[in-house]
Amino acid sequence: MRSVQGYRPFMRWKGSVVDSVVGVFLTQSASDSSSSSAFMYLAAKYPNQITTGDHTEHAIDWNAVRTAQHSEISNAIEERGMKNKIAQRIQEFLHRIHDDKTGLIDLEWLRSATAEEARHYFMEVYGLGLKSTECLRLLTLRQRAFPVDRHVCRIAVRLGWVPIKKLPDGVLLHQLKE
Repeated sequence: MRSVQGYRPFMRWKGSVVDSVVGVFLTQSASDSSSSSAFMYLAAKYPNQITTGDHTEHAIDWNAVRTAQHSEISNAIEERGMKNKIAQRIQEFLHRIHDDKTGLIDLEWLRSATAEEARHYFMEVYGLGLKSTECLRLLTLRQRAFPVDRHVCRIAVRLGWVPIKKLPDGVLLHQLKE
């Protein structure tokens, strides 16, 4: 790739873990432009007024989004499509964090979590599947992960790159150690 595109340094995401999870909700089954626009509309409507100088501060006032009327959130992300469903998913996620962390909306602790702890936490979030979880682990937490969608996985199996083996009873693919 480098011979075709030239040197392209890794651009580290400067947003918070919460920014990333909401970003994943907005990108699922949507174009890059519509999901980016939806995130920017939320950022414009609910700007984070608190600056800490930390490289991981929230881009958006997530507490304001959490407590806003559902219709306000759905209208802000209208261009993205599926506005009511996604707005509900975002607010339920924010309520969960708020309730889990004694009133704080903060998931920065995941940056120092083990791969297994991070995977377990993300997989428990409604609306996040294995691919989304692995994207978050790789791009936000900078953990070793290789997110693959079902179509790429199917092609890899059919080309013989991934051997087909029966998994032990009750074990999911992402739970395998090797």
